[in-house]
Amino acid sequence: MPRRLVALAGVLSTLAVIAVIGPVSSASAFAWKDECYVMAHNGTITTARMASWLPGPPIPGTSPAIIAIYIATGLEPGKTGMLVNNTGTPVTWGCHGAIIYATHKGTLTCNYSAPSRGGNSFGCNGPAYRTHWRYDDDDIYVDVLFDGPVPTVFPGARGAAALAAPPSLAPPPRTSAPVPTATIAGSSPAQTRIARQAVLRARDLPGGSWRKTTAISRAGLLGRLWTTGELPAGCGDGDKEDESAPPGVSGSLFVRGGGREAAGSLVAVERSAAEAKRHLAEAMSPRSINCLAGLMRSADARARTRTDTTATVRALRTDGFPAGSKAYRITVGSRAGGKTAKPAHLDVVATRDGETWALFVFFDGSGRPFDDTRDAVLGVGERID
Repeated sequence: MPRRLVALAGVLSTLAVIAVIGPVSSASAFAWKDECYVMAHNGTITTARMASWLPGPPIPGTSPAIIAIYIATGLEPGKTGMLVNNTGTPVTWGCHGAIIYATHKGTLTCNYSAPSRGGNSFGCNGPAYRTHWRYDDDDIYVDVLFDGPVPTVFPGARGAAALAAPPSLAPPPRTSAPVPTATIAGSSPAQTRIARQAVLRARDLPGGSWRKTTAISRAGLLGRLWTTGELPAGCGDGDKEDESAPPGVSGSLFVRGGGREAAGSLVAVERSAAEAKRHLAEAMSPRSINCLAGLMRSADARARTRTDTTATVRALRTDGFPAGSKAYRITVGSRAGGKTAKPAHLDVVATRDGETWALFVFFDGSGRPFDDTRDAVLGVGERID
């Protein structure tokens, strides 16, 4: 799948090679992966300094308290700047984030949003800057240019955040529909609250020691394959402008045992039961699940992780689950350094009640399927009734 290039701050024209992106499939498919890349540069041989980077909150209503703050103590001088990225998944509803730059004229705060469904947006507040949209289809690529040297002393994350007003997100110039606030366009606070209250919680999961995260990279083998792999051809999500985002969406992700186990959920409140049924069917179609399996065994993942992987799919029985539920198991085999690891199991389950549908992923890399999948699904199902 083409990588989602989000923002290139002050990049030199000689770096245009970075913008080479493969063709995007016109076929509509569920977005199993979205990549957000951000490169900071002030257009000189001295790179910009970044006060902080928040790879999230991933979806409206998620507390920023669970998001790690990354402080750049000084970027390496050079023409390429510093590249940071975060991988969006269904449980984070795509890629979203905020960046605060320290400039010689003050702090510049930029927010970006590239949701799984619906239009992309980008906006900044602070000193004078210029933007240039290069891509806005399945991917978003925006140049943000600001002039002058960077300061030798710059504020920490808290100081910069206090100085900078939150930016309004703006769609690209060719998009007529405005995005008035730094949330997903068309979202409803009431519907978002319903989705947020229904998502998977630590108490829905077996045992204890579950840690909440927004980074799929922390999910052991699953995270390594998800972040390094590429979706097969034809598995892109097409033109997202053709589909509006649901009025309510939220997600959650938990890991345990250093990422050996992971569990996550997406809850979407659509405009009608018919829309919910259609989007659930799209996400859980055999084609869509085979796209996810392809991501697990892609040549890119194998090369970057130096692990040979296989991924096979089978449908699961849904006895005891709510009516209309669908479930699949992807069994991932892996071999690295001449040693064959125990099989890992990724269960994907979806259920619906009226206009609300929920997608779950359960991963166990210990050689056995995830425990208590049914109880976890039913716990969320009770909250969306």
